[in-house]
Amino acid sequence: MLFSGATGRIGVAFAALLALLCALVPARAEEPKALKGVALVIGQSDYEHVGKLPNPENDARAIEDMFDRLGFETDVATNRDARKLRRDLEGFVDDAEGADVAIIYYSGHGIEAGGENFLVPVDTDITALDDAGEKLVPLSSIVAELKAKVPVTIVLLDACRNDPFPPGTLLKLTPGEAGKPIGAGGLGETRSVVALNGRAPAKGAADDSLGQVIGFAAEPGKVALDGPADGNSPYAAAILRHIDMMGGEEFGTVLRMIGEEVYLKTGGRQRPWVNESLRRLLYFGTPAEVPKGEEGEILSERRRLLVTISTLPDPQRRQIETIARDGGVPMDALYAMLKTLGTEKPRDAAELDKLLRGQTERLKQGLAEQATLKSQDPEIVRLSRLAEQAVQEGALEAAQKIHEQAKARVGELSKTVDQAEADLKARRFEFAEVFGDSAKTYEISFRYQAAAQDYAKAYEQVEKWDDHEAWFYKAAEAQALSAHGSFSGDNAFLVQAVAAYEAALSEYPREKLPLDWASLKQNLGSVYATLGDRDTGIDYLRKSASAYREASQIYTAAAAPIEFASIEHSLGNTLSTWGDRASDKAVLEQAVAAYGAALTVRSKDSAPKDWAKTQYRLGAALSMLGKANGGPDEALQRSAAAYRAALEVQSRDSDPDAWAATQWGLGHVLLVLGDRTQDGEAFRQSATALEAALPFYDLATVPEDHAQLQNELGTAYYYLAGSANDPSLYQKATAAHEKALAVYATLPDRSLWASVEGDLGNARMMQANASSDPDAMAKSVQAYEAALTVMTRDRDADEWLRNQANLASALSTLGYWRGDVPLLKRSAGIYRSIQSVRTRDRAPEPWASTQASLANVLGMIGAKEPSPALFAEAVAVNRALADQVGRDRDPDRWASLQNEIGYQLTLAGRAENNVARFEEAVPILREAIAVQKKIGSVQGVAFTEDSLCDVLTDLGAARKQKAMVEEAIGACEHALVIFSERKMDDLAAGSAKNLAEAKALLAELQ
Repeated sequence: MLFSGATGRIGVAFAALLALLCALVPARAEEPKALKGVALVIGQSDYEHVGKLPNPENDARAIEDMFDRLGFETDVATNRDARKLRRDLEGFVDDAEGADVAIIYYSGHGIEAGGENFLVPVDTDITALDDAGEKLVPLSSIVAELKAKVPVTIVLLDACRNDPFPPGTLLKLTPGEAGKPIGAGGLGETRSVVALNGRAPAKGAADDSLGQVIGFAAEPGKVALDGPADGNSPYAAAILRHIDMMGGEEFGTVLRMIGEEVYLKTGGRQRPWVNESLRRLLYFGTPAEVPKGEEGEILSERRRLLVTISTLPDPQRRQIETIARDGGVPMDALYAMLKTLGTEKPRDAAELDKLLRGQTERLKQGLAEQATLKSQDPEIVRLSRLAEQAVQEGALEAAQKIHEQAKARVGELSKTVDQAEADLKARRFEFAEVFGDSAKTYEISFRYQAAAQDYAKAYEQVEKWDDHEAWFYKAAEAQALSAHGSFSGDNAFLVQAVAAYEAALSEYPREKLPLDWASLKQNLGSVYATLGDRDTGIDYLRKSASAYREASQIYTAAAAPIEFASIEHSLGNTLSTWGDRASDKAVLEQAVAAYGAALTVRSKDSAPKDWAKTQYRLGAALSMLGKANGGPDEALQRSAAAYRAALEVQSRDSDPDAWAATQWGLGHVLLVLGDRTQDGEAFRQSATALEAALPFYDLATVPEDHAQLQNELGTAYYYLAGSANDPSLYQKATAAHEKALAVYATLPDRSLWASVEGDLGNARMMQANASSDPDAMAKSVQAYEAALTVMTRDRDADEWLRNQANLASALSTLGYWRGDVPLLKRSAGIYRSIQSVRTRDRAPEPWASTQASLANVLGMIGAKEPSPALFAEAVAVNRALADQVGRDRDPDRWASLQNEIGYQLTLAGRAENNVARFEEAVPILREAIAVQKKIGSVQGVAFTEDSLCDVLTDLGAARKQKAMVEEAIGACEHALVIFSERKMDDLAAGSAKNLAEAKALLAELQ
């Protein structure tokens, strides 16, 4: 369909290619009306006073030709001075009236100052900036006038090359005004386009505009590239490639394709930028015919990839850019790999980074070998070149189809190859290369199983002709099987990889190619290590260690230091897993030795990142060694030193994931070391390191890691609160444990949840003790009870006992605070149940601690509800405990327990009205006083004399014996003096009361 009914410069219609349609489906279904389009193309190369530009003239001619083919009425203007450039633009605005779409493409110098963009005529020099309003051409007024006359205005500015004027130059719109600085990056500041969008329509004009699109060749403040002297700029080349052939596609999508094309072709150095204010979606005509043939498939897939890339967030772009730069491979193929992964893409950024970096060597090798492919068959040559182009363009699906065609061609040629016996070997090698190249393309598309099958077919082609080639393809098959097993999680393929590696090793024994043999042994060790990681036993890990050790016999530190260090590092990893799983300190010591061997080659100066990585792994191994069976604290200290060494290289900005992992490792080992040594500074440093790591383990992306780290941080706060005497840290510990619980509550395995509930109970109990808060203590009880709903005595013996004891302690404190006897009785019952497991013979020290706690609770109950049976139990508990303590081993503690026994006997005598209990208590208390006087425990003597005063008063009253009462008065008076001297007011008041009662009794007996 052609435009009709118009005359003059704008009158010619463009063929069936410019339709302005709204985004509603019914509107798209209607037959589009004939519309008018006009384009002005400007190319400024031959500047007289500022830097010449090689490409703009080329760009202008090519762009003008493209718009002409699209059916636009076009004008092209090159190398225009200020007068002519203004005239061209003003004439274009006048002629555009009545058109539906007006496009300006400008290639040349452009500058920005004070929020205005200026086009630079070719006759501009430094003096022009003193009267820029007359000698430069402001863009905003032109766009505003077009907007008032044309429904849609499109401006494409390939004018961000650089600032052609000296640094610090100021621009003045009129000679007398103050100057404005020129933007360093040419055009592209957003404020200038906002100004364009916000400019009011011309006076008297109806605002019928459907909006405008302003396309910049580079981001705001960035400089665009100019391209080769005989070609086009990257921006112009991208426009020519995609606008020319994208009829029917929404224009915003086309611009995204153009932008990503420039981004890829410039290796990420240039990213175009668009400001648009369209009120409707913009389409160019009906859908264009789908490109035909292999090159058309490559282009179609390329465009789909560009659209996908446009949706990626900047962090993912930066990751791809870094991997491409480090690996020396095109970003296009890496983005295609990312697209191929789809939903199977690892959620963890570090895992994705490792996966993609692993592909870069395959990609680089595949491209290099395809470039050197020599074939006698023209069709194979053609298809190989197309496949290489497809990979370079990121069109992996097209590359795979082309390789399938090449393999089909091989099938055709294979039928007649026997007719040329002399050429047979060369052709078999050629066939193997085809299968090998196809395999490499499958590998970079993550289709490792298909790659392995192609390598196997390549092996079949050459196994009769060349042992070395056969060995190469068998080794490549093994590597592909290994990659598929690792990627898919299917161990069956790893087992197949082991068989393939063993076959390759037997194909070419150690004596023939020792270095290649050692490389295969190293790879075999890696496969066994992966199997070992997924298994619960240690057999695979043993085999992995054996393979690594055999490889290191060839790759020695002297002969191949880099490979030696890599193998020793991997050996250390395997041995660490083995030693940790088997709790085998000897194997962990071997792991430490392996990392040490790697560090004899890897130095902080020559290989800082690898050195830091090995230091990190050494820290982890030493941490395991220090924790294994209560291992030496020296190992934990060395672990902390290794982590700190890694942090000398790793930084939060340059290597954030490794830095955070090392901070976590350091925080963990310091926590264990602090618990061993009760070193408050270790707890403080542990909390600091864990706090630093926490932001890198996001709750949304790695919830379990986040929860584990929160729990360790809570434990660090808990210990630090005690060592620093800072009760506020118990609140932080509680908050951290609660955050961990929120995650663990969602997991099917409730054991972690129960363990953290126990930790939460500890923090709440200490918080309650610090504030004497019964409600907080009640919450501690709830946490212990929750943990014990999951823990069992048989499965979790140690944790079950620990939480039972803590629950009993919390109940006893809460019962004492509230005067709640049932809570105290429940606490006593729990202590009794613990003693049925924690017996005196099996665990004497924990048994003694529980005995003391039980005796204490029984005393609290007796104070509220006196009971002969209760006092008798308390006496029995304390006597058993005193027997365990021993008079000679710990006389002070033993005497204190004797005092408690005498006191409980006194209470029992009162409850039973049994004078015999008083008589039994007196010698026990006298013996305790004798021991306390002997060891110089003045305060202990006072406590026991106070108890003796109490029982002698009761016994003197029962027996009517003044001597006993007089002894009681002496004991009370001595205790009162000590308590008063030491300002123990409550105890002094109690002794004074006992003294008064004894004196009153003596008066009665006189």
